[in-house]
Amino acid sequence: MWGSLLRHLDPKTVMVLGLLAALGGAILFGASEFKAWATRDWSTAQGRVIASSIQPPANGRRSFYPRVRYRYQVSGRSFESTRIWLASEHGFDREQQAEYFLRAYAAGAPVAVHYNPIDPAEAALAIDDTDPTGIVVGLMGLMFAGAGWIKARNAAQRRA
Repeated sequence: MWGSLLRHLDPKTVMVLGLLAALGGAILFGASEFKAWATRDWSTAQGRVIASSIQPPANGRRSFYPRVRYRYQVSGRSFESTRIWLASEHGFDREQQAEYFLRAYAAGAPVAVHYNPIDPAEAALAIDDTDPTGIVVGLMGLMFAGAGWIKARNAAQRRA
């Protein structure tokens, strides 16, 4: 599929599209890194799970997504959230994996809630590492840019 697409596009177009994708990947990765860096000063509160469930695959998605609703208090104010991970949403290939993950989040279970002290409504149960999507997009963009460069070089050598 990609090979036939690359054959029909101008090499410079492929290079530009690849470089734009690489730039987009760098921006995504940078935003994810910034979010992880910004959470280093977040506070932690004790919370309690209200409900947990598994969202089955739908709308073309193939993963099982755990869902957790929890309540926590900050300075006497009560908050509710459903965010498990801060940087990105994680799905599981098999329902059993999602069930195993949710064992720690049964209704009534205590949880440590990480929250933004400036905006306590912004919270997550896990401050995860950066989202790898930007890296993947960036590498794919560099591959396309490289393919365009090689195609342009080969075309120039044939003309010479």
